[in-house]
Amino acid sequence: MTRLLRGGVRLSDAEHFLLQGSVERLDPEIRDVVVSQFEQYNLVQREVDGRAVNFYKIKLGHGAPLEVSELLAMTAAEAPLIKISVALPGEERPLHAVLTAVNGRAFCLTFDRVPPRAPFGPGAEVTSSTQSWRSEVRAHTRVA
Repeated sequence: MTRLLRGGVRLSDAEHFLLQGSVERLDPEIRDVVVSQFEQYNLVQREVDGRAVNFYKIKLGHGAPLEVSELLAMTAAEAPLIKISVALPGEERPLHAVLTAVNGRAFCLTFDRVPPRAPFGPGAEVTSSTQSWRSEVRAHTRVA
């Protein structure tokens, strides 16, 4: 119901693979907070161009998104957390994704191009990941 009323979508298999690959490779110092946030989200919206998905915790009847129970302690309003590259079977170029936090919560997963609608299949693999959060997020510090 929430998805219908708020214009939400289901993640494609490719988007799910990219999100899971990003979160799994996060440094343990911040991973638990990010996982906790994703467990609370109940709405996903895809950008019109298909190159990003945004995550929200909402309640029907409320206009604004709700806060998650734990926030990342950030020194900036917005910061990339991790960048990954994924090798896809049959494609020469890797697909790149960036998980970004806004105001203390993992909010957006962006892609360098629209991920394929079909599942990646068994040959897809994360070939590199770069922790990008260290200059803007304080580890081991949780804000409630």
